[in-house]
Amino acid sequence: MTEARSGIGTTLTFGTSGFSAKVRNYNDIGMSREILDATHMGSPAGATFTGLIFRETRPGDLGTTKELSIDILFDPDDNDIPIDQAAEQITMQFKALSTQSTGAQWIFDGFVSDWSASVPYDGLMTGTLTISVSGEPTWNAGVAI
Repeated sequence: MTEARSGIGTTLTFGTSGFSAKVRNYNDIGMSREILDATHMGSPAGATFTGLIFRETRPGDLGTTKELSIDILFDPDDNDIPIDQAAEQITMQFKALSTQSTGAQWIFDGFVSDWSASVPYDGLMTGTLTISVSGEPTWNAGVAI
């Protein structure tokens, strides 16, 4: 197992709009799979909890990619947040390890579905983008040297 590593050097590229930002944090990269209820009239009662009948579940065929939340440094003079754009190909490029010529990639179709900013009196202005991912993402492992 590879040891944990820093996310410094990870970039996000929007293929059509060309949007870019100084990203501080990426949140909620992941997927979920539907769970089908397979409980039926003949489902057996549990031995430990007398009288209870436990639901039986099966894995479903539909998967969902979670929305990606991105924390950025916000500059109001550079307000090109693509909140009004159509879905486009977005690439998340991870920094290569010392044994790789190219780091891993996550490529997906998505669009900005939510945007908000924070303007504090005593710190940097920041913003949060929510990207809705459409369809199946592509995961590419890093390329060894």
